[in-house]
Amino acid sequence: MYGESQLYMNGPNLISQKRRQRDPRSAGIVVDGNSEAYLRGGTISTNKGPGILALVNSSVDSVGVAYPGNCEGMIACDSSAYLVGDLLSPKGARARGVECRTPHHLGNGERRAAAPVAPDSRPQKNRAAQYKKFASRK
Repeated sequence: MYGESQLYMNGPNLISQKRRQRDPRSAGIVVDGNSEAYLRGGTISTNKGPGILALVNSSVDSVGVAYPGNCEGMIACDSSAYLVGDLLSPKGARARGVECRTPHHLGNGERRAAAPVAPDSRPQKNRAAQYKKFASRK
């Protein structure tokens, strides 16, 4: 994938590539040039390079994907690419075979923002009632 492309892989897909020589660029999927890969399920296996290679401002979002038998690891990135996925622990530790930066140390998963708490307006209402009482004529 190149040039602001997007890949959506969902379900039991198989990406397998058998090259004769070890080449780190012979990945199952190469995500390059500000592209994005969203992977949900499937298998990326038997590649002479990494399962996924992310380059030049690209990102990979991988959940539930198996990466068996890749010679150069599961996912590799250059210094400008990012990974978010279930291969990261909540504390930011990477799984073996993952060489990528993450935009945060939370890994992937469902995160819900805390529900907003309404401020207590009783003091302001009491003060307004006191002012009304003083300001009203009797």
